[in-house]
Amino acid sequence: RNEEAIKECDEAIKLDPKLAVAYSNRGLANSNLGRDEEAIKDYDEAIKLDPKLAVPFNNRGFAKSNLGRNEEAIKDCDEAIKLDPKLAVAYSNRGLANSNLGRDEEAINDYDEAIKLDPKLAVAYRNRGLAKSNLGRYEEAINDYDEVIKLDSENAEVFYFRGLAKSNLGRDEEAIKDYDESIKLASRDAKVFDNRGIAKSNLGRYEEAINDYDESIKLDSQDAMTFNSRGHAKSNLGCDEEAIKDYDESIKLDSEDPEVFNNRGASKYNLDRNKEAIKDYDEAIKLDSKNAVFFNNRGAAKDHLMRHQEAIKDYDESIKLDSQDAKVFNNRGLANYNLGKYEEAIKDYNDAIKLNPVYSVVFYNRGVVKGSQDKIIEALKDFKKAAYHLKSKIKINPHKDDYKVIKQKVKNLLSKGN
Repeated sequence: RNEEAIKECDEAIKLDPKLAVAYSNRGLANSNLGRDEEAIKDYDEAIKLDPKLAVPFNNRGFAKSNLGRNEEAIKDCDEAIKLDPKLAVAYSNRGLANSNLGRDEEAINDYDEAIKLDPKLAVAYRNRGLAKSNLGRYEEAINDYDEVIKLDSENAEVFYFRGLAKSNLGRDEEAIKDYDESIKLASRDAKVFDNRGIAKSNLGRYEEAINDYDESIKLDSQDAMTFNSRGHAKSNLGCDEEAIKDYDESIKLDSEDPEVFNNRGASKYNLDRNKEAIKDYDEAIKLDSKNAVFFNNRGAAKDHLMRHQEAIKDYDESIKLDSQDAKVFNNRGLANYNLGKYEEAIKDYNDAIKLNPVYSVVFYNRGVVKGSQDKIIEALKDFKKAAYHLKSKIKINPHKDDYKVIKQKVKNLLSKGN
């Protein structure tokens, strides 16, 4: 219909070359077709012919915004508002330009004004929701998306945006329902399948998540993060060889993402390919030397290779970056134990327990160290605490052989008592 509109405007301009509104309308049709440069030329002509018309200024501002010329767009919207202070869409378009420039608070003020002037302007609610999401105000954003859906229940994009906001609040079940609705309305959008997959992964529904990532990749095979996400889901299912293939593909598409190297390293670690894992962690650390997790993971791989002293250096670095992660203290405790540094190991386990008082494996590990020091009663107390926190038999036994030795010591101690 836009092509037809252009033809009609062409005819009108032939009949009256000074008809400003014809240029303005042709500009709008061109803009609707994504021809914003051509649209701007039409708006320029309309403004020359009648500089008192607010609409061409507003529409030219929107076209400039589409082209990333946001400062110019704001000036045009300002002019439109001067000419017509009641033109709600001009406030909305200025809000869009402000948001594109990262000025979300200013943008929200513009959207507020647009909505006051026209409470049924769906685009203003949509864009205000996006601005609020950018600021982490997800509940407020959801309220705006609700309003859009009341006004336009066929808007697939807004169901998707509402799903993202709910997912950011940890409401993944609700988010999935919104993604479902978005897919029903527009089933060919890769990012909706991708984010539904993420929500399902967050809920531990990895098989379903993989199906969504598969669909997303069919629609867009150039998105590195989708391969990464699918790899992560496969790894959680214990399919690390397949996961590595996805991480490889992700790295081919984007070799600057440290998380993907870390994830590939984790899968190689799971497969006991620790030397390869260390290389991936090295790469992740090159790309992001401030991520505590990367140092912890590299330390664990080194520890498995009996490179305990090197592992401790990595754990030290991890703790410098994040001193609130109990598992790093636990891991350093294991390395210290392996080096025969029992007192240092116990200090690490004590710190881990302070951070996580129900961390069963740490009680178990501390019990092993105490048993090695012939502190049998204290060791037994730790084993009981470990079993209590697990609510079942201890399943995580990094020192299984040591535990057998301590168990024998307990028997010997009891026999002496008799």
